[in-house]
Amino acid sequence: MRADKIIRVLEQFANSSYKSVLINGEWGIGKTKYAKDFVKQRPNTCYISLFGKKDINSIIQDIYYKLIENDNMEKLKKGLVGFSEKIKNVNISFSGLSLTIPLLNDIFSSVSKELNQKDTYIIIFDDLERKHEELGIKEIFGLTDSLSNINGIKTVLIASRDHFDKETRKVFDDYNEKAIDHTYLITKYADNAPLEIMGEEEWETLKSIAEFLTFENLRTFQKAKLFISEVINILDEDVYTDKFTKSDVYRMCFATVFYNIEHKGEIKLANKTKVNPRDQDIVNYMCNNILKNSLDNTMSKSVLLHIKKWFETGEYSKEDIIKDIDLINNFKYKPNNFYSSDEDIIGFISEVKSYIRELKGNEELPEICSVLSNGISWSEVIAIDFEIDKKEILSLVKRNIFNHIDIEKSLYENELPLSHFILESDKAKDFVKSINDTLRFEYFNKLTERIKKCFINRSYDNHYLNNLSDSIVSINEQCIKDCLKQKLEDNEFFFPIPSGQITQSHWDWCLLIKNLILRIEKEWSIKEFYEIFQQHVEKCLNDESDRILQHRLKSMFGDLYSN
Repeated sequence: MRADKIIRVLEQFANSSYKSVLINGEWGIGKTKYAKDFVKQRPNTCYISLFGKKDINSIIQDIYYKLIENDNMEKLKKGLVGFSEKIKNVNISFSGLSLTIPLLNDIFSSVSKELNQKDTYIIIFDDLERKHEELGIKEIFGLTDSLSNINGIKTVLIASRDHFDKETRKVFDDYNEKAIDHTYLITKYADNAPLEIMGEEEWETLKSIAEFLTFENLRTFQKAKLFISEVINILDEDVYTDKFTKSDVYRMCFATVFYNIEHKGEIKLANKTKVNPRDQDIVNYMCNNILKNSLDNTMSKSVLLHIKKWFETGEYSKEDIIKDIDLINNFKYKPNNFYSSDEDIIGFISEVKSYIRELKGNEELPEICSVLSNGISWSEVIAIDFEIDKKEILSLVKRNIFNHIDIEKSLYENELPLSHFILESDKAKDFVKSINDTLRFEYFNKLTERIKKCFINRSYDNHYLNNLSDSIVSINEQCIKDCLKQKLEDNEFFFPIPSGQITQSHWDWCLLIKNLILRIEKEWSIKEFYEIFQQHVEKCLNDESDRILQHRLKSMFGDLYSN
């Protein structure tokens, strides 16, 4: 039965011979919503959540307050003022346990008389499976059975049976048969529930996507609505154009929530799945299998990387998101997507090639990589030659790479992690990796040139040496290792002999060089590299009578330089 039928069931229940019924169904399917809607529509009802309830007395007290909630007669309230004390003596029985609740019976009769209540009073108990473990199922059924025996009162239990543990479920089933007149099973949320939750504008965009998906509960829509609102509120209204649409934001937020909530972060809709998929693999999966390639602009996938992280961790950089959105909006060519024609795609690929060949050197590398990846991926989709090979691309982006490098920052802050790009094509991955490899090489080339300048000018800025030393462990490319090793050997290891009067920065530089050489020997497994460095220092000693130099070298290298 659909959840919206609960209202009709409860209306019929009020006039039926049933005294107590159960509404059973999975979490998040809408049971609570429609039960509360019924209570709002009908005055002679009350809704009680059993969430966290530890004892029957607290439940009865809730019922008491609900009974007099609409009472405007002070005399009734005064007459019942002592109830909170009396309730401590209430005794309840059910199925073999001694129990009576005359006090509640008397109270209900008094309230009914004073308020001229003639209709059946329905008490709805929700969240049975969320009660406190100290409160037994037997006691709940004892209460509902006793209440149902009071003339004019009917009870409704709302539960999700499957969320009881095995032992509790058995007790529930046993006492359900004795205390419940009829059970209604809710298996599907109401057809109009997603529209009511999401809103007309959002649902108009998402309903065709949702038709192909299976939902276990309405919380997915509720969480999607909240997340969409959060993202929309953070992004400025002026970011939305015909190239980056608000509809794509709806789609990307919805896909992210569906993937994480309904499918719990598992790739369930693809025929083949990768082991330990990367973020960009998951983004492609969301676009292809959840969104069914419905994005208005495929370039928006780059923003989906941010949205995914945003939902899963709560962290986001508005600045980085806006950069990617600006790239999409400022890209002068017509947006393309799954529904574009051959002519549109061919035109887009042609424009990408023109863009790459006309680079001026001031374009951002992430922008170049994103545009390049889109062009190569589409050329493979429609099986045409992209025409620009890797060697030509590296030549064309050389100035951009050089302008991108900032040796004031670390290697990590300079390089372009592949995880920041949506790379559907292996060729695109190879091209972007080659750009990144060239960037890494040029970073160290530029960094060592600055270190050389400091060494020659005796301006010992340790910042650059620290950047180099911190990067040693992350260098795997043999060409970079060979180049750095050669530069050290060709430039006296950048080691300024600490003779005569020196400064603190001079001495610190010497110590950093020593530690750098030791780290290189260890991390790169270069045998005797430190020994070669020591031998070089020995050869540079011109004045053996410089006793303070001998002292300093002894301090640095041990007894090697002692007389």
